Amino acid sequence: LILDAKEEYSNKYYNYLLEKNYNVITINLKNFSKSDSWNPFEYPYTLYKENNIDKAIEYIENIGKAIFRSILD
Repeated sequence: LILDAKEEYSNKYYNYLLEKNYNVITINLKNFSKSDSWNPFEYPYTLYKENNIDKAIEYIENIGKAIFRSILD
């Protein structure tokens, strides 16, 4: 797992990791066109449509905490 807001490491090591047979998945929250199409809100949206709103909100809050933990600490 590489957290790389400035895209320094991903640009530098992407091809190297592929050559070493790593499964490289990119989740780019700034530019979704550079992302491997994972939508972190699909599951909470499903919960919301199933009227499980509290669980959907909890899931979204957990996503936010995981993404921004290093900024908030």
